[in-house]
Amino acid sequence: VVNVFFDVSYTVHTALYVVYFDANLNGLAYIEMAWNALFGVFIVALSVHRGWLQPYAKGLVMTNSLNDWRLVKTVAKVCMPLSLSAVLFYGEWELLTMYAAYMGAAEVVAWSIVDCFWEIFEEAPAGLTSAAIIRIGIHLGNGNPRMAKISAYKSLFYSLVWSATLTVAFMIFSPEIIGCYTRDYVLTTMIQRLVTMVAASNVLFCLGNDSWHILVALGRTKLATSIYFASTWLLTLPLCTWFVFGLGYNLEGLVSAMIVGYATLDIVLLYLVFTTNWKKVSMKIIAKERRLTQAAKEDLKVHTGVVS
Repeated sequence: VVNVFFDVSYTVHTALYVVYFDANLNGLAYIEMAWNALFGVFIVALSVHRGWLQPYAKGLVMTNSLNDWRLVKTVAKVCMPLSLSAVLFYGEWELLTMYAAYMGAAEVVAWSIVDCFWEIFEEAPAGLTSAAIIRIGIHLGNGNPRMAKISAYKSLFYSLVWSATLTVAFMIFSPEIIGCYTRDYVLTTMIQRLVTMVAASNVLFCLGNDSWHILVALGRTKLATSIYFASTWLLTLPLCTWFVFGLGYNLEGLVSAMIVGYATLDIVLLYLVFTTNWKKVSMKIIAKERRLTQAAKEDLKVHTGVVS
C-alpha cells in the first residue's frame, strides 16, 4: 500500500511539474532523487515505529556478519549470479542503444520508447511471478514437490493469459499509447511498424522471465544465469551486430534479431522447468536447510560461550 501510494504520488507530482513548470531533465532527476530519499526515510521510520525491526535490531546493529565466512559465502553464492544477470540484461540494452545510434538520432528515440513498452510488459506479471516464487519455495521446503510443481505450472499459465491479454490491448490501442510518448510523425511511423513484432514477442518474454524466476526458486541460479549469458552474448548480440552493421537493417531488423535470441532462450528455460525432478530438488533443499540450521546453532553456541 505504501509503495503504491508513493508511486502514484510521484507520478502525479512529476506530471504537474512537467505541465505547469516547464520541466527539464535535470529537474525530473532531482524530483526522482528526492522522492526516493523520502520513500526510504518513511519506510525506515514506519518500520521502527511499528516495531517491525525490533526482533532483528540486535542482528542488524550489534553483530558483524562479515566474520561468519560461511554466511558470507552462502549470500555471495546466491547474490552474485543474480547481480551478474542484472548487469548482463541492462548492459545488453545499453549496447543495443548504441546500435540504434548508428542508424540515426530518430532511431535512438524510437528505440528508447520501444524499450519502455518492453519494460511495462516485463513488469506486468511481476506480481504473479513473485507469488509463485514464494509458494514454490514454501512447498519445496515443506517436502511437497507436487504442489510446488503445480504452482510453477499455474504461474506459467497465468503469465501466458495475462501477457496475451496485454498484447491484444496493446495492438488495439497502440495509436493512443504511442501518442502518449510522442506526436512526431517520423517517430510515430517508426514505432508503429514495430508494434506487431513487439506485441508478439511480449508473450515469449513474459514466459521466459517467469521460467527464469522459477529456476531461481529451484536453486538453479547459476544454470539460469549461464544460459542467459550464452543466449545474450553468443546469439542475440552477434545476430543484432550482423543485422545492423553487416546487412544494414533498420530497427525492424534489430527487433527481429532480439526476438530470435529471446525465443531460443525461452524454449531452453521452459524445457528446464518442464523436465525438473521436483522431488529431488525438494530433498536437496531440505537437506541444505538442515545443514545450515545445524551450522547456525553451532555458531550461536560458540558466540554465547557455551562451547569454548
